[in-house]
Amino acid sequence: MEIDEHQMSQLKKRAPRDMKTHLTRWMMTAVMCCLPMGAVPASAQDAPAEAAAITHGPMLGRLGQDSVGVWVRTSRPVSFQVRYRPREGGSRSSATGTTQLRRDNTGWVQLTDLAPGTRYTYSVRVTGASADSVRSGTFRTLPSRASRRNAEHNPRGLFNFSFEHGSCNFQYRRGDSTHTMPAYQTMLRRHADDVDFQIMNGDFIYEARRGTSAEEWQKANGVSDDNLPRVLRTMPDLAGVWANYKLYLDRGKYLSRWHRRVPAFFTLSQPQGRVPGRRRAGMVRLPRLDEPRARRAQFDSFGHGAPRCGARPARRSGG
Repeated sequence: MEIDEHQMSQLKKRAPRDMKTHLTRWMMTAVMCCLPMGAVPASAQDAPAEAAAITHGPMLGRLGQDSVGVWVRTSRPVSFQVRYRPREGGSRSSATGTTQLRRDNTGWVQLTDLAPGTRYTYSVRVTGASADSVRSGTFRTLPSRASRRNAEHNPRGLFNFSFEHGSCNFQYRRGDSTHTMPAYQTMLRRHADDVDFQIMNGDFIYEARRGTSAEEWQKANGVSDDNLPRVLRTMPDLAGVWANYKLYLDRGKYLSRWHRRVPAFFTLSQPQGRVPGRRRAGMVRLPRLDEPRARRAQFDSFGHGAPRCGARPARRSGG
């Protein structure tokens, strides 16, 4: 039986006040009974999986005369695209990378065939993400002798370059609860477009959230027991190091913006690679992590910009 709006209005006018509630309930029951068996209102159905998004990055590294590396972390494993072009004009190019669950949803891609000594703009978008989720930045490739050579004034193709050097990204400055790292704010404002790259001589992080367990990581990322990466089964403490890097990038907003614009070369140091049993006189004892876990976490996080000087890892000297 169908009732139009006019008939419904007339019924309500004629019905006693105490009958209107019963009439409304009867109409709701009638509508529900007309639904097919097993049907569920659209609003009650499971919502589609949330689209993947960039959670950290991009960060730049592995700078060369004709190349640069771009690193990102996403909310789940997904492919991403980097689009780039010379800032002064030119054709647009693109490169595609993939983030991996076994690397805490991180990944990086190398942009190649770039022009030496050239400022580029770039943007990173996750496959299937909306336009407002794009993250962008700029970078400049290193000069080359060929690009600077002049037969009369510079036959040897000599050129200058500049870089910033630092260490110890300590975010617990006395009296500052924001952890914003104002030194990076100053560098962004005054030097980001002047320096060619940064050398970060270790201590990118300090021990924080190192107690994050593999189970906590698993829950935060919605990973089932069957899909838990093998590396976390073998080295569950790795989840705590991943959490440490993410915390520093989350809190250090100027730090993150700096690495989006300035390529960096990183070296492993004490907080990234504390060796059990090793001590230094006069230093506070902090939670320690053995080197295999530290190295793995380093290359999952900022290690895309770490120099690799040979096929075999360097050995620590005694002392």
